[in-house]
Amino acid sequence: MPELEIISKFQEERIPALTSSKGWKEVLIKENREKLVALNSLEPDLIHVDPQYLKQDIPHALSIMYLRDGAANRLVKAAKLLPKGLKFLVWDAWRSLEVQQSLFDEFKKRLHKENPDWNDEKLNTETQTYVSLPSRNPSRPSPHNTGGAVDLSVCDFQNKPLSMGVTFDFFGKEASTNYYETLESTNSEQVLSRNNRRLLFHVMTYAGFTNYNEEYWHFDFGNQFDAIRKHTFAVYGSTSPK
Repeated sequence: MPELEIISKFQEERIPALTSSKGWKEVLIKENREKLVALNSLEPDLIHVDPQYLKQDIPHALSIMYLRDGAANRLVKAAKLLPKGLKFLVWDAWRSLEVQQSLFDEFKKRLHKENPDWNDEKLNTETQTYVSLPSRNPSRPSPHNTGGAVDLSVCDFQNKPLSMGVTFDFFGKEASTNYYETLESTNSEQVLSRNNRRLLFHVMTYAGFTNYNEEYWHFDFGNQFDAIRKHTFAVYGSTSPK
Protein backbone atom coordinates (compact mmCIF):
# COMPACT_ATOMS: atom_id res chain seq x y z
CA MET A 1 0.00 0.00 0.00
CA PRO A 2 1.59 3.32 -1.04
CA GLU A 3 2.16 5.47 2.03
CA LEU A 4 0.36 8.49 0.57
CA GLU A 5 -2.82 6.42 0.31
CA ILE A 6 -2.95 5.66 4.02
CA ILE A 7 -5.99 7.42 5.41
CA SER A 8 -6.76 7.56 9.12
CA LYS A 9 -8.69 9.92 11.34
CA PHE A 10 -5.59 10.00 13.55
CA GLN A 11 -3.66 11.81 10.80
CA GLU A 12 -6.05 14.75 10.72
CA GLU A 13 -5.32 16.12 14.19
CA ARG A 14 -2.17 18.08 14.92
CA ILE A 15 0.24 16.86 17.56
CA PRO A 16 -0.12 19.36 20.42
CA ALA A 17 2.65 21.08 22.34
CA LEU A 18 3.83 18.39 24.72
CA THR A 19 4.30 18.50 28.48
CA SER A 20 7.89 18.64 29.71
CA SER A 21 9.35 15.74 31.69
CA LYS A 22 11.43 18.08 33.83
CA GLY A 23 11.48 16.94 37.45
CA TRP A 24 10.49 13.34 36.66
CA LYS A 25 13.09 11.87 39.04
CA GLU A 26 11.22 13.35 42.01
CA VAL A 27 7.92 11.57 41.22
CA LEU A 28 6.76 9.10 43.88
CA ILE A 29 6.73 5.41 42.91
CA LYS A 30 4.06 3.07 44.31
CA GLU A 31 5.23 -0.19 42.75
CA ASN A 32 2.37 -2.45 41.61
CA ARG A 33 4.61 -5.46 40.86
CA GLU A 34 3.21 -6.21 37.43
CA LYS A 35 5.24 -8.84 35.62
CA LEU A 36 7.20 -8.27 32.44
CA VAL A 37 5.64 -9.73 29.29
CA ALA A 38 7.63 -10.79 26.21
CA LEU A 39 6.45 -8.90 23.11
CA ASN A 40 8.06 -11.23 20.57
CA SER A 41 5.11 -13.61 20.37
CA LEU A 42 2.41 -11.46 21.97
CA GLU A 43 0.55 -10.39 18.81
CA PRO A 44 2.81 -11.08 15.80
CA ASP A 45 0.21 -9.79 13.33
CA LEU A 46 0.11 -6.47 15.18
CA ILE A 47 3.61 -6.12 16.63
CA HIS A 48 6.92 -6.80 14.91
CA VAL A 49 9.97 -6.91 17.17
CA ASP A 50 13.20 -5.56 15.67
CA PRO A 51 15.84 -5.38 18.46
CA GLN A 52 18.03 -2.54 17.27
CA TYR A 53 20.61 -2.69 20.03
CA LEU A 54 21.20 -6.39 19.51
CA LYS A 55 21.77 -5.64 15.83
CA GLN A 56 24.20 -2.89 16.81
CA ASP A 57 26.11 -5.33 19.04
CA ILE A 58 25.47 -3.28 22.16
CA PRO A 59 26.82 -5.35 25.10
CA HIS A 60 24.12 -7.30 27.01
CA ALA A 61 21.34 -6.41 24.53
CA LEU A 62 18.62 -9.08 24.25
CA SER A 63 16.64 -10.53 21.37
CA ILE A 64 13.51 -10.59 23.54
CA MET A 65 11.59 -7.37 24.17
CA TYR A 66 9.74 -6.93 27.45
CA LEU A 67 7.07 -4.55 28.75
CA ARG A 68 5.04 -4.59 31.93
CA ASP A 69 1.73 -6.39 31.53
CA GLY A 70 -0.36 -3.18 31.69
CA ALA A 71 1.85 -1.42 29.16
CA ALA A 72 1.86 -4.46 26.85
CA ASN A 73 -1.95 -4.63 26.92
CA ARG A 74 -2.13 -0.96 25.96
CA LEU A 75 0.36 -1.51 23.17
CA VAL A 76 -1.92 -4.16 21.68
CA LYS A 77 -4.88 -1.80 22.08
CA ALA A 78 -2.97 0.90 20.19
CA ALA A 79 -1.92 -1.52 17.44
CA LYS A 80 -5.55 -2.43 16.81
CA LEU A 81 -6.23 1.25 16.02
CA LEU A 82 -3.78 1.27 13.11
CA PRO A 83 -5.18 1.22 9.56
CA LYS A 84 -5.46 -2.17 7.90
CA GLY A 85 -2.14 -3.36 6.56
CA LEU A 86 -0.03 -1.66 9.22
CA LYS A 87 1.50 -2.81 12.50
CA PHE A 88 3.97 -1.64 15.11
CA LEU A 89 7.72 -1.93 14.66
CA VAL A 90 9.24 -2.19 18.16
CA TRP A 91 12.89 -1.22 18.37
CA ASP A 92 13.45 -1.31 22.13
CA ALA A 93 11.57 -1.75 25.39
CA TRP A 94 12.88 -2.95 28.79
CA ARG A 95 16.62 -2.42 29.23
CA SER A 96 19.06 -3.81 31.74
CA LEU A 97 21.27 -1.33 33.55
CA GLU A 98 24.23 -2.74 31.62
CA VAL A 99 22.60 -1.87 28.30
CA GLN A 100 21.61 1.55 29.62
CA GLN A 101 25.22 2.22 30.61
CA SER A 102 26.53 1.05 27.23
CA LEU A 103 24.08 3.32 25.40
CA PHE A 104 24.87 6.30 27.60
CA ASP A 105 28.59 5.86 27.04
CA GLU A 106 28.13 5.42 23.28
CA PHE A 107 25.97 8.53 22.85
CA LYS A 108 28.25 10.58 25.09
CA LYS A 109 31.19 9.53 22.94
CA ARG A 110 29.32 10.53 19.80
CA LEU A 111 28.45 13.94 21.22
CA HIS A 112 32.03 14.51 22.34
CA LYS A 113 33.26 13.77 18.83
CA GLU A 114 30.79 16.28 17.39
CA ASN A 115 31.43 18.86 20.14
CA PRO A 116 35.08 18.52 21.26
CA ASP A 117 34.96 21.80 23.22
CA TRP A 118 32.25 20.60 25.63
CA ASN A 119 33.41 19.70 29.15
CA ASP A 120 32.26 16.52 30.92
CA GLU A 121 29.41 18.23 32.77
CA LYS A 122 28.02 19.66 29.53
CA LEU A 123 28.39 16.28 27.79
CA ASN A 124 26.54 14.48 30.59
CA THR A 125 23.70 17.01 30.52
CA GLU A 126 23.28 16.94 26.75
CA THR A 127 23.54 13.14 26.56
CA GLN A 128 20.64 12.85 29.00
CA THR A 129 18.39 14.61 26.47
CA TYR A 130 18.41 11.34 24.54
CA VAL A 131 19.68 8.65 26.94
CA SER A 132 18.85 8.59 30.65
CA LEU A 133 21.73 8.26 33.06
CA PRO A 134 21.84 4.66 34.39
CA SER A 135 20.55 4.60 37.95
CA ARG A 136 20.57 2.01 40.74
CA ASN A 137 18.62 4.37 42.98
CA PRO A 138 15.21 2.66 43.47
CA SER A 139 13.48 6.04 43.76
CA ARG A 140 14.64 7.24 40.32
CA PRO A 141 15.20 4.32 37.92
CA SER A 142 15.95 4.80 34.24
CA PRO A 143 12.60 4.82 32.36
CA HIS A 144 13.42 1.83 30.16
CA ASN A 145 14.58 -0.19 33.19
CA THR A 146 11.02 -0.06 34.58
CA GLY A 147 9.43 -1.95 31.69
CA GLY A 148 7.18 1.05 31.10
CA ALA A 149 9.00 2.60 28.13
CA VAL A 150 8.95 1.51 24.50
CA ASP A 151 10.68 2.81 21.37
CA LEU A 152 8.71 2.08 18.23
CA SER A 153 7.39 3.14 14.86
CA VAL A 154 4.85 1.88 12.32
CA CYS A 155 5.56 -0.49 9.45
CA ASP A 156 3.67 -2.30 6.71
CA PHE A 157 3.11 -6.05 6.65
CA GLN A 158 6.44 -6.55 4.89
CA ASN A 159 8.00 -4.88 7.95
CA LYS A 160 9.00 -1.81 5.95
CA PRO A 161 8.97 1.25 8.24
CA LEU A 162 6.79 4.21 7.34
CA SER A 163 8.64 7.46 6.76
CA MET A 164 8.99 9.51 9.95
CA GLY A 165 11.52 12.00 8.59
CA VAL A 166 14.50 10.78 10.62
CA THR A 167 15.58 7.37 11.83
CA PHE A 168 15.55 5.86 15.31
CA ASP A 169 18.08 7.41 17.72
CA PHE A 170 18.69 10.44 15.52
CA PHE A 171 20.26 13.28 17.50
CA GLY A 172 18.76 16.66 16.62
CA LYS A 173 15.68 18.85 16.65
CA GLU A 174 14.17 16.93 13.73
CA ALA A 175 13.60 13.99 16.09
CA SER A 176 11.21 15.99 18.29
CA THR A 177 7.70 14.66 17.98
CA ASN A 178 5.97 17.78 16.68
CA TYR A 179 8.87 19.07 14.57
CA TYR A 180 6.89 18.86 11.32
CA GLU A 181 3.90 20.55 12.91
CA THR A 182 5.97 23.73 13.18
CA LEU A 183 6.99 23.88 9.53
CA GLU A 184 3.59 24.42 7.87
CA SER A 185 5.20 22.78 4.85
CA THR A 186 3.56 21.61 1.62
CA ASN A 187 6.58 19.44 0.77
CA SER A 188 5.14 15.99 0.12
CA GLU A 189 7.83 14.09 2.04
CA GLN A 190 7.52 16.36 5.05
CA VAL A 191 3.72 16.14 4.99
CA LEU A 192 4.01 12.36 4.78
CA SER A 193 6.35 12.24 7.76
CA ARG A 194 4.10 14.62 9.69
CA ASN A 195 1.03 12.48 9.05
CA ASN A 196 2.83 9.28 9.99
CA ARG A 197 4.03 10.83 13.25
CA ARG A 198 0.48 11.95 13.94
CA LEU A 199 -0.75 8.41 13.40
CA LEU A 200 1.83 6.94 15.78
CA PHE A 201 1.32 9.64 18.40
CA HIS A 202 -2.46 9.56 18.46
CA VAL A 203 -2.95 5.77 18.54
CA MET A 204 -0.42 5.47 21.35
CA THR A 205 -1.80 8.32 23.45
CA TYR A 206 -5.37 7.11 22.84
CA ALA A 207 -4.31 3.79 24.38
CA GLY A 208 -2.91 5.54 27.47
CA PHE A 209 0.75 6.21 26.72
CA THR A 210 2.51 9.57 26.89
CA ASN A 211 5.24 10.68 24.54
CA TYR A 212 8.70 12.08 25.24
CA ASN A 213 8.71 15.28 23.22
CA GLU A 214 12.36 15.03 22.12
CA GLU A 215 11.85 11.62 20.44
CA TYR A 216 8.86 10.79 18.27
CA TRP A 217 9.51 7.08 18.87
CA HIS A 218 9.59 7.05 22.70
CA PHE A 219 6.42 6.37 24.70
CA ASP A 220 5.82 5.69 28.39
CA PHE A 221 3.20 4.16 30.62
CA GLY A 222 3.28 3.72 34.39
CA ASN A 223 6.81 5.00 35.02
CA GLN A 224 7.98 8.36 36.35
CA PHE A 225 8.26 9.85 32.84
CA ASP A 226 4.60 9.04 32.28
CA ALA A 227 3.44 10.02 35.78
CA ILE A 228 4.83 13.55 35.73
CA ARG A 229 2.96 14.27 32.49
CA LYS A 230 -0.26 12.95 34.04
CA HIS A 231 0.33 14.70 37.38
CA THR A 232 0.13 11.47 39.35
CA PHE A 233 2.45 8.89 40.93
CA ALA A 234 4.32 6.13 39.11
CA VAL A 235 3.44 2.44 39.48
CA TYR A 236 6.53 0.98 37.81
CA GLY A 237 9.97 1.03 39.41
CA SER A 238 13.10 -0.84 38.45
CA THR A 239 12.49 -4.45 37.43
CA SER A 240 13.97 -7.37 35.53
CA PRO A 241 12.77 -10.57 33.81
CA LYS A 242 12.41 -13.49 36.23
